[in-house]
Amino acid sequence: MLIALALCVLGCISPAGDPFTELGYDAALAQAKKDQKLLLVDFTASWCTPCKKMEKETWGAAEVKAWLTANALAVQIDVDEEKELAQRFKIEAMPTVIVMREGVEFDRFVGYRDTKQFLAWAEEVRAGRKP
Repeated sequence: MLIALALCVLGCISPAGDPFTELGYDAALAQAKKDQKLLLVDFTASWCTPCKKMEKETWGAAEVKAWLTANALAVQIDVDEEKELAQRFKIEAMPTVIVMREGVEFDRFVGYRDTKQFLAWAEEVRAGRKP
């Protein structure tokens, strides 16, 4: 029984250094509201080349991880696995990154952004401005 509990707990924790929670969208939204943080949703796909580049270069950057830890809860959604959610958010291209404030979409961008571009956008969003 302890082993099963440990596996459950470990399954809910993202890999070391990964800025994304393992929570599903609904649970992440509820947690972000509870923590009074932004919810960042990264719509991606396993076959998406710009997504892979962003995964390595942007999401992997220490300063991006630090910004996310301080300001947001982040979740990745695979559009092929979560088709209904992708349709609900009208995802037409990947990557699409959406920031939710208090459960409502505040802003989004589509396409690759490097660390500097992401952080500039993220700071504007955190300040309540739509770039």
